[in-house]
Amino acid sequence: MKKRLLFFCLFGTLVLINACQKEYSFESGSTPSEGTLQDDGAGDCLPKTVSGAYAVGTALVGTTNYMEVQVDVTKTGSYSIFTDTVNGIYFRITGVFTTPGLNTVQFKGFGTPVAAGISNFIVSYGSTQCSIAVTTSGTLGAFTLDGAPGGCMGAVPSGIYTAGTALTAANTVSINVNVTTLGAYSISSTLSNGITFTGSGIFTTTGAQPVILTGTGTPASSGSTNIPIVSGTSSCNFNIDVLGSPTAATFTLDCTTAVINGTYTQNTALAAANTITLGVNVTATGTYTVSTTATNGMTFSASGTFTTTGAQTVTLAGTGTPTVAGANTIPVTNGTASCNVTVTVVAAAGAATFAVNCGTAVVNGTYTTGTALTATNTVTIGVTVATIGSYTITTTLTNGMTFSATGNFAATGAQTVTLTGTGTPAVAGANTIPVPSGTAPCNFTVTVVAAGGVSTFTVNCGSAVVNGTYIAGTALTASNTVTISVNVTVIGSYTIATTATNGVTFSASGTFTTTGVQNVTLIGSGTPLAGGTPSSVNGPFTIPVPSGTAPCNFSLTVNFGTWSFKEGATTFSGTFSDAGFDNTTIPGLLIFFMVDETPTGNYLEIDLGDISGTVANGETYDCAAALPTTNPAIFYFEGPPPASLILYQADPQTLPNSMVITVTTHNTATKTITGTFTGNVLDGSATPVPKTITQGVFTVTYP
Repeated sequence: MKKRLLFFCLFGTLVLINACQKEYSFESGSTPSEGTLQDDGAGDCLPKTVSGAYAVGTALVGTTNYMEVQVDVTKTGSYSIFTDTVNGIYFRITGVFTTPGLNTVQFKGFGTPVAAGISNFIVSYGSTQCSIAVTTSGTLGAFTLDGAPGGCMGAVPSGIYTAGTALTAANTVSINVNVTTLGAYSISSTLSNGITFTGSGIFTTTGAQPVILTGTGTPASSGSTNIPIVSGTSSCNFNIDVLGSPTAATFTLDCTTAVINGTYTQNTALAAANTITLGVNVTATGTYTVSTTATNGMTFSASGTFTTTGAQTVTLAGTGTPTVAGANTIPVTNGTASCNVTVTVVAAAGAATFAVNCGTAVVNGTYTTGTALTATNTVTIGVTVATIGSYTITTTLTNGMTFSATGNFAATGAQTVTLTGTGTPAVAGANTIPVPSGTAPCNFTVTVVAAGGVSTFTVNCGSAVVNGTYIAGTALTASNTVTISVNVTVIGSYTIATTATNGVTFSASGTFTTTGVQNVTLIGSGTPLAGGTPSSVNGPFTIPVPSGTAPCNFSLTVNFGTWSFKEGATTFSGTFSDAGFDNTTIPGLLIFFMVDETPTGNYLEIDLGDISGTVANGETYDCAAALPTTNPAIFYFEGPPPASLILYQADPQTLPNSMVITVTTHNTATKTITGTFTGNVLDGSATPVPKTITQGVFTVTYP
């Protein structure tokens, strides 16, 4: 009896073990799957999603504490994906892959974290591995949902929700929470209409703050979907508007507007540049797919959604490799009317037939003896292509230089090619460069400048054009230049500089690469010390140009100062063409005068009579004053021609007036006076009318 009982026990044990083994084999699939874990190239898993709250001493719950990774399955079958054990926890799952390609796998967490911090887990599948980091908090956070127990206050959904279309990372909702205790958190919604929203992390501050929940799943139907959220004892809900499944657009193709982009070469695969821009007329919005019939190994297609009706364009992307050269008629299908486009494929390695036109050659860059050519040394040359195909254009080696280019002509007719120069020229002068390529050899000229060689030239001051405004005491700027003509007889480097006169000089330097008449712009520098104009006593300044083989001079007008004032809403301004002192007109009275007299502009005269003869800082001059107790002044203004239209006058003989002129500063070292003027004057009408002058200012430097 005991032996039989032992026999039955052993037999029962074997049957039980065998049954368990068969069950495990059935669940794990008949054969193991094959594939690779997806990572970002740096070893981090993709998408490396970590869900749930992780806190010291809190056991993981598989429904909320899990990881997600992607596996590129190359062979279906059973699988086991797992991590190592770190900080007291690990993640694991087994199952069966039934479809090849990218599969997203969610695997549960087990264990209880023992310490706060960041733990790096190694995820393993087959022979592939990647890493995911999990952050553990010291405690679980405590919070309430804003709006509980009703609608989630301030909930903001993002993304587009369409029935039958899976949610992506763009489908999120922001909700508000009020945190009372720092620590880890996990928030998830109840499954509703096929979608859920989850979010997890660590609260590092207390108080009101937003939390982003990410949506997953696929909406089953359109309409408003209520999403309930329950977290601990707090709950709220928000609504998501789900759109209906998209409908197909109605449209007509227009191949007459087609633009073929990119180059098409026999036996060369199409690239991103190989596209066709096609016109369409949309009569009903919705989704679309436009594709061509496969022709000569090429296909073009595009898909998307038309959101507006009317005429618009679609860009079809090309794929494939053409195998035969020539014109290809490619049918474009879809829409209510199909049509055709033509794509021309260039023969591979076929030599083009062309003629070079040296008469159009443009030589770029500077060429100097002993200096190697660079990327700037090119020649743009015209060609007429008779037969498309590959080309090589190379010049004959001349004075150490060659120019060349290679490529493919994709079209016939006139076009340009840029030849790149190489080598180092040894001898200065003009070089005839032969171009033996093509059906009509020709020549172009490249001029080489001697290294360190000085040019020979003559300056023509009679052609000088003075640019900018020149005012005594005001430093020159970039606008103060002189354009002058030179006649170059020997190419080379040059320096043209004027003799320093009245505190200013003009200069330029560079290299003349061609002979003959040409212009040079001299840049001004310095500060004019005194004024000198055609209407002043000393006249304009003579600026000597000692450079070149024939020194010459040009004239420079320097104004004595500037002025401006307002009468009503009108502002008047100008420069002083003369200034100075006169102590001979009225004995015992020093008269300081400032005059603006330009043939086509304003005329302004300000005269100051100084009893003390000092014109000191802060002194005032009264246009209504009478000698000998008060400093008198004269203000006279005529507007731009015709002068009879504007006339303002104030002086002791033109009354009543209240014009007062004040000297703000008088620098006797630089001979510069600044001042202001304001008050009533009389106009030039038959019955003078008072006018008010405001904001009057002046600066003048006298000789």
